[in-house]
Amino acid sequence: MISLKRYLDFHTSRDDEPEENCPPGAYSALVSAYRAGLTQIGECGANTCPDLAAELKRGLTRLDEEFGNPPGLPAIAKTREALRELLQGWGDKAA
Repeated sequence: MISLKRYLDFHTSRDDEPEENCPPGAYSALVSAYRAGLTQIGECGANTCPDLAAELKRGLTRLDEEFGNPPGLPAIAKTREALRELLQGWGDKAA
């Protein structure tokens, strides 16, 4: 989890605007990969700290539901910030 936090902190200054010519298939694949990543974070978190697994999974499920289908750019940006806050809070508790 610490490495993920460092990654998120490092990439806060990156430009979040999508490429103008992003093909719909690529966008769909990226959204699918993001959602799969949320699921994997929950699974790995459950292995890391079983006592806090349910809390983490509930938070990730809420984020996935807020993400929308299909998600727009505002939802993606909002979810990114919410994910960072969820992981930071969960990491503090797990530590």
